[in-house]
Amino acid sequence: MLEKSEGLVIKTTRYSESSVIARIFTREFGWLNFHIPGVRSSRNKSKGNLFQPLQFLELDIYHHPGKNLMKIKDYRPGYIYRKLPFDMIRQSVAIFMLEVLSKCIHEEERNPLLYDFVRQRLIQSDEEEQLDLMSPANYLLQLSTILGFQPMASINEQAEYFHLEDGHFDEMAGHPELTLDLKVSRILKQLLNNNRSLAFSYQERQLLIDGLLRYFQIHVPGFKQPTSLDILRQVLR
Repeated sequence: MLEKSEGLVIKTTRYSESSVIARIFTREFGWLNFHIPGVRSSRNKSKGNLFQPLQFLELDIYHHPGKNLMKIKDYRPGYIYRKLPFDMIRQSVAIFMLEVLSKCIHEEERNPLLYDFVRQRLIQSDEEEQLDLMSPANYLLQLSTILGFQPMASINEQAEYFHLEDGHFDEMAGHPELTLDLKVSRILKQLLNNNRSLAFSYQERQLLIDGLLRYFQIHVPGFKQPTSLDILRQVLR
């Protein structure tokens, strides 16, 4: 059945001399795989460039639930970045966001709320005058809220240890593998209790991101450390 949807390109893999397989997170149907013939040929190179990670596309697709590979009848740019392609810091943050997303979604899992959130965050990263250095940590917190396992803020001064399994603060430290240490717990508590507007040092930001990624590993089946994290550390100094 011919359907319309917007989609975010997650990954493109060469399939033949002239075609690719594109994994696209669509607003209407979740994560789908598409066979895109002819886009590697010199004649179609300009349109083929649209199938790059982070690109938003307006799609006319032949949707067949349960089929491994879908076909696209037509596609057009859904948003054209202005700053992100030319700014290494913005690009590194966006790639990190995309990779985390790809580890949290499953094929044909429809989630328009998640799609709209990611779209808004990527476009914000492109349009804002100065990139917020807290953007990766805030993205992880907001994403955890949409996925249903957001950390709970606490005003109890004695509850200083954040428990990763339960998502709340406690007065007693639990098992080291399931509890953030005191320093990271305090950073997270400050962030949650101050509307995410505080300024943190480079070291504090990195500790916070590491702690939140541990949190995702507990709550998202199969979640692994993003490979883009090393580059993110270098550019956000």
